[in-house]
Amino acid sequence: LEFRRVLFRSVIRKAEPEVRVFLENRTLVIESADAARFFANKENLIFLPKGQARDLTGLLTRSGPTIISAGADEKRHDHEVLVRPTSTALGKAFELMGKSPQEGYELARQSGRSLAVLARKIPSGTAVPPEWIQHSNELLPAMLAGAWSAATEADKEVIKAIAGTETYEIFENPIRPLLKLKDAPLDRVDDVWSMRSSIDAFAHLAHLLGNEHLSRFSDAAKNVFSKIIPPPDPNEVFRPPTHRVSTHSKWLRDGMMTTMLHMAVLNEQADFVVTGSSPQEYVNSIIRSLPGLSADYRLMASLNDQLPLLAEAAPIPFLEALERLLEGDSSAIKPIFDEQKGFLSSQSNHTGLLWALETLAWDPDYLLRSTICLARLASIDPGGSLTNRPINSLRDILLTWAPNTHANAKQRLGVISHLVKTVPEISWQLICKLLPSYHDMTSGTAKPRLRDTEQQEPEVITYSLVWESQAAVVELALQLAGNDDDRWELLVSGMSQFQPEQFRKTLTTLDTFLNTQTPEARYKVWNCLRKEVNRHRAFSNAEWSLRDEFLEQADQILLKYQPTDLLLLNSWLFDDWIPDIPGKGDITYDSMGEIEKLRQASLKNIYDSLGLEGIVQLSTQVHLPHLMAASIEKLALSKAQLKELLILFMQVKTR
Repeated sequence: LEFRRVLFRSVIRKAEPEVRVFLENRTLVIESADAARFFANKENLIFLPKGQARDLTGLLTRSGPTIISAGADEKRHDHEVLVRPTSTALGKAFELMGKSPQEGYELARQSGRSLAVLARKIPSGTAVPPEWIQHSNELLPAMLAGAWSAATEADKEVIKAIAGTETYEIFENPIRPLLKLKDAPLDRVDDVWSMRSSIDAFAHLAHLLGNEHLSRFSDAAKNVFSKIIPPPDPNEVFRPPTHRVSTHSKWLRDGMMTTMLHMAVLNEQADFVVTGSSPQEYVNSIIRSLPGLSADYRLMASLNDQLPLLAEAAPIPFLEALERLLEGDSSAIKPIFDEQKGFLSSQSNHTGLLWALETLAWDPDYLLRSTICLARLASIDPGGSLTNRPINSLRDILLTWAPNTHANAKQRLGVISHLVKTVPEISWQLICKLLPSYHDMTSGTAKPRLRDTEQQEPEVITYSLVWESQAAVVELALQLAGNDDDRWELLVSGMSQFQPEQFRKTLTTLDTFLNTQTPEARYKVWNCLRKEVNRHRAFSNAEWSLRDEFLEQADQILLKYQPTDLLLLNSWLFDDWIPDIPGKGDITYDSMGEIEKLRQASLKNIYDSLGLEGIVQLSTQVHLPHLMAASIEKLALSKAQLKELLILFMQVKTR
């Protein structure tokens, strides 16, 4: 409640005086259930429920704005979730409170960016210990499990093992009364138990964990996370997942994996120690001991939902296991891309793997290894109906203008260059996705839940930094294009988005490429450049259009390698209904009239040089030959010539 008061007061104090008074006069802290029921019928009030009143939050929300402090484990669809701040952002907030920049940053790091941990690190009159702290011994097994289903026998067996009791009931009986506490540590919805705030519980209870607790938890974790869940057979009678196989619920799997993440990341903040080892090594040892993690893709597939948490909790063991599966031709892990039919869309077990690698890529220390794994996965990806593909994850991580990693530009460019050399199978595909684009977007990648990967002095993405990064990507693209005309087509189509220096360098390299090709071989790329120049001249007033000085540079290349074949030179006029010509984008300009004049002139030139056979040959090379009819009529051919032309057309059609 105190955190809510502080947050709410800080928001109110930033408001205009009239608004501030209005909000202060309408905000009520409600503690009892009776008070909640009474005020639920009142309007124009703001509620801060606590204790028993918190159970009636849904009733209060019907009457007015209701503010509660909900842990991440308690997330619901109607909650406005506050994103956990970075250490830098929280450190700057501490600076506003009078701390020095170094003190603020260190305090943010030491608290794990958690207000619950911060309250424990800086005791005050308002940060009183929760009333459930006197029931610590009973809550330790629940804190370690995180959540579970009392209707799932496999879950109950694990809880019994963690608690060291003969029956599940011996564990549950003492914690059942805790649900009625004003600030209950647990929630129970139907058969599902969960810690209300796992971070808060870990911060208050983790220091009580001894070797006997850790030994039992380790054995239970190996048991839970080594189970391979077979996919359902299409002919199998449908049953809910909890009843289909004798396995553990997703609640328990997520809860225990979250606990391991707390152990690895929040150990200093919670005074959690492991005798003879370290918390991180303790978690690493559990993950390394999972049989089949590095040899059987089915275990990775079974852990699909927990892989992001697993990777964040134990980055090195996770990467080691995945790298072993990717050895050789990577055939050991390729089946993970297999898709199964879902209720509304296809499903695949590779998505959790991608999110796990995206999570690790935020940390500069793991960027190279995680992106190499993604590149190798991309090289064996057979594709599918899902948009979550390894190559898309790579692209989002390494975007020049919105990178999804805390690595700096120099590190990112080094990784890109390394991927191009070590995984050449995907190098061109990756570089194409990183090239500058006028219309571009990203939805971001999976982020770490707790592990702070931000640098103390994060890099600011400036225009100059983006341009420098894009220049390096264009340089790599020019190297990879080589003598491949398809690649050159793509580069020519997108080079209008290059910076001036890279635009000129692209034209210079294109000149060298065209000079080595035969007239027939170079036409495809030459025609692509012609289309681009015509498109920009057609819409010269558009924001994206190239300036004349750049178009004139491209004109030099077009003129130098212009085809001598009249058919190739004029076919573009009959490939589109309304081909791009200068002025086309001006609504006051009669572009269709000008296009018809160009078509007539081109056909007359062909007829004068190649005769009727030339007209017929042109019709076989263009996409829309019927557009030639109006221009043929303007040639004023005699009846005999028209008859001859018709016979030639019919002969072509019957070949």
